[in-house]
Amino acid sequence: MWVPGDEILIRHIRDHVRYAIPMTVVADEGERVVAFLHEGTRCKWTHLDFVAQTVGSPVDHMWGRTQVLHIYEIGAWHGVRVFFNPDTGTFRSWYIDMQLPNLRTYDGIVTCDCSLDITADADLNWKWKDQDEFEKLPAMGWIDEVDFDRLRAEADLVIEHLEKRRSPFDEPWPDWRPGKAWPIPPLPVDWDRVPQEAYP
Repeated sequence: MWVPGDEILIRHIRDHVRYAIPMTVVADEGERVVAFLHEGTRCKWTHLDFVAQTVGSPVDHMWGRTQVLHIYEIGAWHGVRVFFNPDTGTFRSWYIDMQLPNLRTYDGIVTCDCSLDITADADLNWKWKDQDEFEKLPAMGWIDEVDFDRLRAEADLVIEHLEKRRSPFDEPWPDWRPGKAWPIPPLPVDWDRVPQEAYP
């Protein structure tokens, strides 16, 4: 179990580590881990070209423009993000990523973003995002048809939770603010290591 202020690494894995993002633990409830992504965090990022349908290699990247609270339900096929304005710290939006199941590792979380997203405002009015890109993922080899169907079903479940104001959308995360003393966590030297618990 982690405690608030601990530094963990979020790895997105497809064949190898495609994204590596260091974050700060906000809460660890065993089956749910909440972590904070600082503006200015150095990470690794992979570019997917949906026109050419090609996948690049991980490159250096700096997260900017927003501060983000990430909510990972272990085993869930989605992740919930809460976006904040970096200048004022005020709530901006909810953002839900359809992704491969969140797994705990020795130093963080393993998952994999699958493009299909849902955004919602403070009143939980929602809309789709990146549906066209999601449709191309099987042809690009990012996911297979079984995962494609599972992720669409997960999206429907998330919409039901939004519309019925179920957890975490009934929780006061939009009012949350980060600890002022938390430094930006560095990218570990072994960011590209695939944990034993990760996907094949």
